[in-house]
Amino acid sequence: MDIKSFVPSWRRVSGENASEDAIEIWSDSAADVAPFVTPLTFWLFLRRNARRVALSSVLAASGLFVVFLLVLNKYAAVATIMVEPRVASITQDANVVQNIGADAIAVESLVQSYRTEAFLGALADRLGLVKDGEFSDRATAVKALEKELDISRRGATYVIDVTVRNRSAEKAARIANAAAAAIIDGQRDIRARANDRVAGDIAARLDEVSGRVNSAEKAVADLKARLKVTDVGQGTTVLERRAYDLGQQLALASAKTAEARARFEQLRQAGDGGQLSQALQSNLLAGLRTDYARLAGQAADQAAIFGARHPAVTAMNARLAALKRQIGAELARLAAAAQGDFAAARQSEDALARQLKETQDEAAELGPKLVNLDALQREAKAERLVYEQLLDRQKQLVATRNLSPDDIRLISPATPPNRIKPGLVARVAGAAVIGLLAGLAFALARESVPGVLTTARQAERLDGVTVVGMAPLLPQPEKDETSRSPAWPDLAPWLDELCALAAQGTKDRASVLLISSPLRGAGRSTAARSCAAFLADGGARVLLIRADRPPEASRRPRFGLIDVLDRGADLRRAFVESAAAGYTVLPFGGSETESRASTSALMSGVTLRALIHLCRQWFDVVVIDGPPALEAGYGALLARQADATVLVAEWRKTVSSEIAEAIDRLGVEDVALFFNKVDIALLRSFDPAESRRIEVQAESFRLAA
Repeated sequence: MDIKSFVPSWRRVSGENASEDAIEIWSDSAADVAPFVTPLTFWLFLRRNARRVALSSVLAASGLFVVFLLVLNKYAAVATIMVEPRVASITQDANVVQNIGADAIAVESLVQSYRTEAFLGALADRLGLVKDGEFSDRATAVKALEKELDISRRGATYVIDVTVRNRSAEKAARIANAAAAAIIDGQRDIRARANDRVAGDIAARLDEVSGRVNSAEKAVADLKARLKVTDVGQGTTVLERRAYDLGQQLALASAKTAEARARFEQLRQAGDGGQLSQALQSNLLAGLRTDYARLAGQAADQAAIFGARHPAVTAMNARLAALKRQIGAELARLAAAAQGDFAAARQSEDALARQLKETQDEAAELGPKLVNLDALQREAKAERLVYEQLLDRQKQLVATRNLSPDDIRLISPATPPNRIKPGLVARVAGAAVIGLLAGLAFALARESVPGVLTTARQAERLDGVTVVGMAPLLPQPEKDETSRSPAWPDLAPWLDELCALAAQGTKDRASVLLISSPLRGAGRSTAARSCAAFLADGGARVLLIRADRPPEASRRPRFGLIDVLDRGADLRRAFVESAAAGYTVLPFGGSETESRASTSALMSGVTLRALIHLCRQWFDVVVIDGPPALEAGYGALLARQADATVLVAEWRKTVSSEIAEAIDRLGVEDVALFFNKVDIALLRSFDPAESRRIEVQAESFRLAA
């Protein structure tokens, strides 16, 4: 029988609403805690744990208050330091160690660096704590400072608080101011020592670098002397300058030679009748040509007047011939002078060309040697540059020593406080708050016992489990089994769904219901008897099979189930009619059996299957009061013969792991779970709706009775 398909959801039966989904937050195990808390769940938690929370809170608060009186009964003095992110620059040259600046991480690192044991030891020595008699040795003083001194950054600001707590107000202020001064002096000393150390290192390096500079420059001078190289400035040597000058002179000489040649050629052509430029003419030649032109004009005029044979014309022609001879002689003289100038210019050009060629050959021979000279000069220059830089840096560090502005300063010195902090009210309030939190935590921890089942919702989270009811914790009646009233608590008002599982038989085949429990003491037998009585009151023929061996103390063997299985005796002989309850009982038996076989062996035989088959034919419902699943191995054999299996769990005692293990032992997939011995008043603090339902059922049954 599929229990889940038959039994309606316990959540729907119990009538819970959406606001109660989180009721189990305070009763579930840590693994099953709901992801939210509602005011209702918190109120229920407080109501059921009020006494526990109150007691644990009072104890915790009292202990904390005593601790606060002993530990916090001290004066607190605070000195405030400011790390200035805006630092004025006195010089353009940076220090070896830069100021802290506006880096928040650097400020926090500064704070952490002054919490070290080395700083506390130096502070103890600075204050002379060992000498004042309060501490026996330096180690004790350091440990005391570690507890009393607190250096912390105020939020995300650049303000650092140096707080000291001591039983003496004056001593607390003195230690706080000394610690603040030590922090400020430490930052100043760091930069000063760094500058001095670097200046000393530079001084030591200067001697070494100076020696290398002298060696390099001496090597350059020696090589120049061997090569006879003289520097004339601008990175050139005498040889290079000479070659350059000769090149310039050769160019000028070539120009003069070309000019002299052109003058000579023009004068030579003028002597042959060519024209002569005005620049090449001398004053004499110009005057002769002027006279010749003038006389030639006069001769032409006279020849036109007197005729060519006239004596005056003849005399004029003679004078013209004489002038012409003078002009030719002057031209010949100028040509000879131009030829001489041309020859001299060409001779000078040839001489300069030879000198330039000799200089170039000498430079070509000296070139490879100058490469070595250049290398030595570069090395000497580099060494000189390093030397000058080191010398300049040393002078800067010496000249600017103690000129760096302070980026950390004391803005509020500590003064002796006039009262203890925190005050009495604050300590009482703090102890009360912490005590209340401790009480709540203790109560929550007590309720978070892993796996304890408190509500139906918890149980239904297990695989294959469906809750079919809850019965309250009832008083034990003092009546035996032979009396008209049953001698066990009557669970009838809460067995509706449980008995519905057993009422699903047909006309030819009765249903078999196995009622078991993980362990003893859950009320399994009571539930089985109540279920049988409930069904019998409805007119059904009910057989209750007691399949669990009675405890040794109360065992009174009679003929029953074990005897039938062992000896094959008549089954009807073993039936016991319960007139008061209205159903038939098959006792466990054992009065006549002689077999040494175990109960599990007897239950595994064919006889059990035949017995169950006959019971199905003779009765409408068969209820098996089975053994605890975790104590008897033959429970699985009974579960195979049953149509449905019910596990009875004791409320707030049975844990989920026991239910899961019982299901595995029984070898079934689905079980119906019945909660017994429910404390209705306590359940009201976990699940008010279910608590009301149980109370209503009990009241309805009482009125009906």
